Amino acid sequence: MEQRQQLSNELVMEYYYDKLQLCLQADSTMSSAMIIHYLTKGLNPLLVPYVVRRHPSTPAEFLLIAQDEEKIQQMLQGLTQSTIRSHDDDSNDKDPIDEMVALVKRPTYTNPRSFNYRQQPQRITPSPQPLMNSQFVYHQPSHSTHRYDRPNPSSTFISHQCYECRCFGHIAKHCPNRKNVRRGI
Repeated sequence: MEQRQQLSNELVMEYYYDKLQLCLQADSTMSSAMIIHYLTKGLNPLLVPYVVRRHPSTPAEFLLIAQDEEKIQQMLQGLTQSTIRSHDDDSNDKDPIDEMVALVKRPTYTNPRSFNYRQQPQRITPSPQPLMNSQFVYHQPSHSTHRYDRPNPSSTFISHQCYECRCFGHIAKHCPNRKNVRRGI
C-alpha cells in the first residue's frame, strides 16, 4: 500500500480509487486522516504541495483538490507546449524535454534600463577583452554593437560611449575596434 505511487501517465482519479482500495484492504477502519496521508504520500510530486496547502479533511475532498490541481497542471503544460511550438518553428518531432530546455534557454529582450540583469541572445559574438569594470553585458538584437553597463551608486546604471566606434561601455582610449585597426585586422 505504501509503495503504490501515481504513475506519470495515470490520472489522479485512477490513482485515488486504487490507493483507497489498498488502504481499506489493509485496514477497513482506517481513519480519513490516515487515508489522506497515504494518498498524499504516493501522489505525483508536482501535485503534492498544492494539495497539502489546501488541507483536505476527507478522502473525497482530497480527490476534488487533487483533480483541480491536475487540471491546472495539464493546462499549464498545454500552454507551455504551445508556446514552445510557436517559438521553435524548426523543431519537428523533438523530445518534449529538449523543447522545454529550448524554452528555458530562449533569450528574452528587455528594456535595458528597466532591470538589473541581462539575458544573452543565442548568437553572441565574443566581447572584447579586457573591459574596464564591466559587470553587465547584453547584445542588442537589431544591430551588432555591444553595450556594457556598470552599476552607479546614485542610480541604476551609467555607461560610457566611445567616440571612436560609438559603442557603449568603453572610451576611445580603450576602444577594441581602434586596436584592431592598428593591427590591420
